[in-house]
Amino acid sequence: MNSFAQIHAEYEARLIHHNFVWQNIPILILQDKEICLVFDCITDENIGVDHLQIKATQPISITETGYKSYYLTHRNLAEYKTVISYVSNWLDHEAEKPAWKKYVEKSRQLTLF
Repeated sequence: MNSFAQIHAEYEARLIHHNFVWQNIPILILQDKEICLVFDCITDENIGVDHLQIKATQPISITETGYKSYYLTHRNLAEYKTVISYVSNWLDHEAEKPAWKKYVEKSRQLTLF
């Protein structure tokens, strides 16, 4: 029987690390490839699903905490070619929303209290 430490080490070893910077914020994406398959009734085929953990040290447009767990099908990923491109486009899309613009503006202003 495998110990928890051994299982965790095997999990960590299969993760793919992607680093990039978005709006001067360093971001780490941990990609666990093809954790499962889902069946697409339209195309009558199985589609792989990856699990992404998106981590930043401060809020980003897709999460107020700086952490996001997300499941991504290979079909959706194929449109963008890379995980970084997919997440970067997602961040840019969400950054157009009023809530993110308000957060950015507020974080630029100094507060006295």
